[in-house]
Amino acid sequence: MFGSVFFILFNLCTWGQSKVDLAIENITLKPSLPKIGDGVIISYDVKNIGTAIVPPEAYTATLSINGKVVSFDDESPKLLLQQHVTYSKAAGSYHFLVESKKKYNWQISVRLKKIKDDNSKNNSYQGSFVAK
Repeated sequence: MFGSVFFILFNLCTWGQSKVDLAIENITLKPSLPKIGDGVIISYDVKNIGTAIVPPEAYTATLSINGKVVSFDDESPKLLLQQHVTYSKAAGSYHFLVESKKKYNWQISVRLKKIKDDNSKNNSYQGSFVAK
Protein backbone atom coordinates (compact mmCIF):
# COMPACT_ATOMS: atom_id res chain seq x y z
CA MET A 1 0.00 0.00 0.00
CA PHE A 2 2.69 2.50 1.06
CA GLY A 3 4.77 1.66 -2.02
CA SER A 4 1.85 2.34 -4.37
CA VAL A 5 1.02 5.65 -2.66
CA PHE A 6 4.69 6.70 -2.78
CA PHE A 7 4.90 5.82 -6.50
CA ILE A 8 1.79 7.88 -7.31
CA LEU A 9 2.95 10.85 -5.22
CA PHE A 10 6.45 10.68 -6.72
CA ASN A 11 5.02 10.71 -10.25
CA LEU A 12 2.71 13.62 -9.44
CA CYS A 13 5.57 15.62 -7.88
CA THR A 14 7.97 15.00 -10.76
CA TRP A 15 5.33 15.50 -13.47
CA GLY A 16 5.62 19.28 -13.19
CA GLN A 17 9.39 19.09 -13.63
CA SER A 18 9.25 16.80 -16.64
CA LYS A 19 8.20 18.02 -20.03
CA VAL A 20 6.04 16.40 -22.67
CA ASP A 21 7.25 16.77 -26.24
CA LEU A 22 5.64 14.84 -29.06
CA ALA A 23 7.19 14.88 -32.51
CA ILE A 24 6.05 13.66 -35.92
CA GLU A 25 8.77 11.63 -37.64
CA ASN A 26 9.35 9.17 -40.50
CA ILE A 27 6.67 10.42 -42.90
CA THR A 28 6.28 8.18 -45.94
CA LEU A 29 4.00 8.32 -48.97
CA LYS A 30 3.15 5.06 -50.76
CA PRO A 31 3.32 4.97 -53.68
CA SER A 32 5.91 7.75 -53.68
CA LEU A 33 4.73 9.03 -57.10
CA PRO A 34 0.97 8.38 -57.17
CA LYS A 35 -1.01 8.24 -60.40
CA ILE A 36 -4.72 8.05 -61.20
CA GLY A 37 -6.26 4.95 -59.67
CA ASP A 38 -3.66 4.52 -56.93
CA GLY A 39 -4.72 4.11 -53.33
CA VAL A 40 -2.39 6.34 -51.31
CA ILE A 41 -1.14 5.65 -47.79
CA ILE A 42 0.61 8.30 -45.73
CA SER A 43 2.39 6.76 -42.75
CA TYR A 44 4.09 8.57 -39.89
CA ASP A 45 5.36 8.07 -36.36
CA VAL A 46 4.37 10.03 -33.28
CA LYS A 47 7.32 9.88 -30.90
CA ASN A 48 7.70 10.95 -27.28
CA ILE A 49 10.96 12.92 -27.30
CA GLY A 50 10.23 14.67 -24.00
CA THR A 51 11.24 13.85 -20.45
CA ALA A 52 7.79 12.75 -19.24
CA ILE A 53 5.65 9.73 -19.99
CA VAL A 54 2.64 10.60 -22.17
CA PRO A 55 -0.49 9.05 -20.62
CA PRO A 56 -3.04 7.16 -22.72
CA GLU A 57 -5.58 9.25 -24.62
CA ALA A 58 -3.51 12.41 -24.05
CA TYR A 59 -3.33 13.49 -27.69
CA THR A 60 -5.09 13.38 -31.04
CA ALA A 61 -3.44 12.53 -34.35
CA THR A 62 -5.03 13.81 -37.56
CA LEU A 63 -4.22 13.34 -41.25
CA SER A 64 -5.99 15.57 -43.79
CA ILE A 65 -5.86 15.54 -47.58
CA ASN A 66 -6.99 18.72 -49.36
CA GLY A 67 -8.59 19.90 -46.12
CA LYS A 68 -10.61 16.70 -45.58
CA VAL A 69 -9.81 14.54 -42.54
CA VAL A 70 -8.98 11.02 -43.73
CA SER A 71 -7.57 9.64 -40.47
CA PHE A 72 -8.20 10.64 -36.85
CA ASP A 73 -7.19 9.03 -33.55
CA ASP A 74 -8.19 10.34 -30.14
CA GLU A 75 -7.65 7.06 -28.28
CA SER A 76 -3.88 7.42 -28.32
CA PRO A 77 -1.68 4.93 -26.46
CA LYS A 78 0.62 5.62 -23.52
CA LEU A 79 4.09 6.59 -24.76
CA LEU A 80 7.13 5.93 -22.62
CA LEU A 81 10.28 8.03 -23.06
CA GLN A 82 11.62 7.72 -26.64
CA GLN A 83 8.74 5.38 -27.58
CA HIS A 84 6.79 5.90 -30.79
CA VAL A 85 3.61 4.69 -32.40
CA THR A 86 3.20 4.35 -36.17
CA TYR A 87 0.06 5.60 -37.89
CA SER A 88 -0.72 3.98 -41.22
CA LYS A 89 -3.39 1.77 -42.77
CA ALA A 90 -3.98 -1.97 -42.69
CA ALA A 91 -2.93 -4.02 -45.69
CA GLY A 92 -5.43 -3.56 -48.51
CA SER A 93 -6.63 -0.18 -47.18
CA TYR A 94 -5.64 3.34 -48.13
CA HIS A 95 -6.22 6.91 -46.99
CA PHE A 96 -7.59 8.10 -50.30
CA LEU A 97 -7.89 7.16 -53.96
CA VAL A 98 -6.28 9.37 -56.61
CA GLU A 99 -9.08 10.24 -59.02
CA SER A 100 -7.54 12.95 -61.18
CA LYS A 101 -4.30 14.57 -62.27
CA LYS A 102 -3.92 17.43 -59.82
CA LYS A 103 -2.03 18.69 -56.81
CA TYR A 104 -2.89 17.04 -53.48
CA ASN A 105 -2.04 18.79 -50.21
CA TRP A 106 -1.66 16.77 -47.02
CA GLN A 107 -1.29 17.80 -43.39
CA ILE A 108 -0.45 15.77 -40.30
CA SER A 109 -1.03 17.23 -36.85
CA VAL A 110 -0.71 16.02 -33.28
CA ARG A 111 -2.42 17.97 -30.51
CA LEU A 112 -2.20 17.35 -26.80
CA LYS A 113 -5.56 17.49 -25.05
CA LYS A 114 -4.84 18.76 -21.51
CA ILE A 115 -1.05 18.82 -21.32
CA LYS A 116 1.24 21.52 -22.69
CA ASP A 117 3.70 20.38 -25.35
CA ASP A 118 7.21 21.70 -24.71
CA ASN A 119 7.83 22.28 -28.45
CA SER A 120 4.73 22.51 -30.62
CA LYS A 121 6.79 23.31 -33.76
CA ASN A 122 7.32 19.59 -34.40
CA ASN A 123 3.62 18.71 -34.03
CA SER A 124 2.46 19.57 -37.53
CA TYR A 125 3.79 18.88 -41.01
CA GLN A 126 2.38 19.51 -44.44
CA GLY A 127 3.35 18.66 -47.94
CA SER A 128 1.97 18.06 -51.40
CA PHE A 129 2.37 15.95 -54.49
CA VAL A 130 1.06 16.09 -58.02
CA ALA A 131 -0.68 12.97 -59.29
CA LYS A 132 0.17 11.94 -62.84
